[in-house]
Amino acid sequence: MLVPNHFLVFGNEGDDGLWLDYLVSASPHGIDQHEIDAYAEVYKIVLAGSLTLQTDVNSRAAALLARAKFEMLAGRLYAPHDARVELYDRLDIQDFR
Repeated sequence: MLVPNHFLVFGNEGDDGLWLDYLVSASPHGIDQHEIDAYAEVYKIVLAGSLTLQTDVNSRAAALLARAKFEMLAGRLYAPHDARVELYDRLDIQDFR
């Protein structure tokens, strides 16, 4: 599963909910270019119909990108497969370098 590095936010669904006069904002590229090159562009579309101003839609797109940046993992672990490990098991990792 790839972490999105580009967010498209749609706002202003209208009173009737038909999205006839919608607003759109694409998040700025805030993730490092080498990460984008490694995974290509991974888009996530977000519907925020209650936002009626372009500045609010732009802010939501930038906030989603900032949150995705800070939720990325700080490191990687390569380990042999162990079928006994389950989803929420706590692992003890020891670095013997």
